[in-house]
Amino acid sequence: MGHGFLERQAGLKSFFIVPRSSRKVEQVVKFANDFLNPANYTTLVLGEEGVHYKVVNGAYFPLLPAFNELNKGRWYYPVNAAQVYVPLFTARAHKEATMGAMFDDLNSLKPYAYQQVTDFAPNLPEIEEYGRVLQAFVEENLMRMVIDAGALSGYDAFVAEWKARGGDELTAAYNRWYQNR
Repeated sequence: MGHGFLERQAGLKSFFIVPRSSRKVEQVVKFANDFLNPANYTTLVLGEEGVHYKVVNGAYFPLLPAFNELNKGRWYYPVNAAQVYVPLFTARAHKEATMGAMFDDLNSLKPYAYQQVTDFAPNLPEIEEYGRVLQAFVEENLMRMVIDAGALSGYDAFVAEWKARGGDELTAAYNRWYQNR
């Protein structure tokens, strides 16, 4: 059993900024670093080994009901990093037997997961300008094409509109970034 997510892990999902004008810059950075320190992180995320979780062959498993009593949600962590969080997620995935088995099955396919190279791109101005609009446009149209086979006849018009909405500019920006990385 692997302890990874099949969820793609690439690039930067989000970041926090401490304003230069803050009088607590050093304390905020120290807090974030201390939170991510492996000596603290596992306990903060999972609790106490032998009480809230156990480790079996390098993977983390919950000890119920104590694990649930912590009621910790990853959305409330002040900082996070996939390389330290993902191995711990095994415990959350195994809170229920069927979900744990599906998690393990899915992760057995991890070597075949597609990794989109644009996930590693910096925040290019063209992404800011066109990215969200084009993503919404594509998702809406692809869903329509999946549901209604007749919508496929409008594919060429879809591509033309995608280009008109900034698709060519976004593609060119990604290509420039990729060639110079």
